[in-house]
Amino acid sequence: MRKSDATIYAALPPRLFFFLILLTIMPVRLFAQEGEKDGNAYLKRKDAVFLVNQAVYLDSGKIGNRALFEKLERALGKKVLDQYIPISGGTAFLINGKGSFITAEHVVRIVPDDKKNEYAGWSFFQYISKNALPGYMTRDELHFICVEYINYVKKTKVVISLKSPAGKDYPARVIDSDSVLDLALLKIELEGKVEPIPVDRNVGFSVGKTVMSIGYPLPFIMDQFLDDFQPTVTNGIISAKRNDAWDIQHTASINPGNSGGPLLDMEGRLIGVNVGLVTKANDIYFATNAHKLADWLKSIGQAELIDGN
Repeated sequence: MRKSDATIYAALPPRLFFFLILLTIMPVRLFAQEGEKDGNAYLKRKDAVFLVNQAVYLDSGKIGNRALFEKLERALGKKVLDQYIPISGGTAFLINGKGSFITAEHVVRIVPDDKKNEYAGWSFFQYISKNALPGYMTRDELHFICVEYINYVKKTKVVISLKSPAGKDYPARVIDSDSVLDLALLKIELEGKVEPIPVDRNVGFSVGKTVMSIGYPLPFIMDQFLDDFQPTVTNGIISAKRNDAWDIQHTASINPGNSGGPLLDMEGRLIGVNVGLVTKANDIYFATNAHKLADWLKSIGQAELIDGN
């Protein structure tokens, strides 16, 4: 399909959703166990699904008025300095035990300089606003912090980071990407053992097949009223096979932030990579076929990442 004005990516452009939420009711169907198989597939795969952030690292040695930022940390009850502060978000999933991840290309396409300050300011406000204690800091102090942060962002490189369901941040490298297929390969130095979601060319599917999407919808907004950090899952069916780059149409609900997450069958096998949705429509979502992912990995010299090659 053509990526026209009727279609938007399911990554999180961090400004428009406040207004969308005010104007529309966005159904979020969180995971409900509809059978032992469904529940087991989700539990088996969720630890392999990470949040992707475009972020800046807030270095305590380079920020102005460190004492004021430390006061902010006390007001929030959480770290701000020496942390990755997100600018935009999406989803990625582990495909081998050595730290190789797949996501959508548009998730890791770096925010342009003319938008970076706007995105950074919005996301930083969301980041600090949830737990700030009323009256702990003055308005002038909060204003200074926001101005200082924006000035810091202007001269700081945007990086890609991954956050595990356990809450650990990892710096990530983009190994390769394809804007037509909307695919990207990332690499991190993974700690511990996590069961991956293998890319298997032998997994088939048909129209009407039940599928599930796992990811991090609307991460900045959801963080405003949820204390736990975990991926969510939605169920649906494959609606159609398309002869386009985005070739799987399905109804397993995705929202901005879900981009790059896995589309799975009820046994937890990879069917595709979620990439987008149609606005002003119900249950029209798109994924790039896992077979295309396998072919792409082979074409960039990464055939060893395909299960059974």
